Amino acid sequence: TACLEKGQEIKDNVLDFYFLHAAENQLRENLKESIYLYNSCFYLRLTQFNPKAIFKWTKNTDIFSKKYLVIPVCYGHHWILVLVRTRPHISLMILDSLNKEHRSVELKITRYLQDVWSAKMPQSGKKTLEVKEIRYPTVPPQPNNTDCGLYIMKSFEKFLDFVNRNLKWASWYPEFSHKEILSFRREIKQTILDEISSKKKS
Repeated sequence: TACLEKGQEIKDNVLDFYFLHAAENQLRENLKESIYLYNSCFYLRLTQFNPKAIFKWTKNTDIFSKKYLVIPVCYGHHWILVLVRTRPHISLMILDSLNKEHRSVELKITRYLQDVWSAKMPQSGKKTLEVKEIRYPTVPPQPNNTDCGLYIMKSFEKFLDFVNRNLKWASWYPEFSHKEILSFRREIKQTILDEISSKKKS
């Protein structure tokens, strides 16, 4: 938990733990199957190999049966969050606490989705998949160079609330303050310590 001390960058294993923990504990039970969470290493592998070579990540899951795909992306030592809505058409939402656009990320994710579709959905009669929309909603800006991981974790938490409340995709964006981020570090650290303590007792 050293990376949760003030001024430290969040490690990928902490991010993965929190995403899974938050989805399990904050999402309504009947909605848990509507979301697919990708590991924080996924995008790195996507940039290193042809997308077809990493189909094994989801070989036992029909990602297009999910309503939302959640993909944390570390791009140039900076964390951003890509959300994919699969219905009624494919839409991407990219959340970045520096509020920049990431064309190469758009292209990589789009190509991956198209390749999975082509490989797994030929019976649909639609050979190619088209991304209809890419949104960059405004995200509360980080005031330093170290809090990007926390900002996408908090954005994910707000996204879970969005799913629970069935809000409008076209107008949604995460709302929180930097003051919340300061306390968020402590909350995540305590959550991890509680989880470790619980496992020791069991």
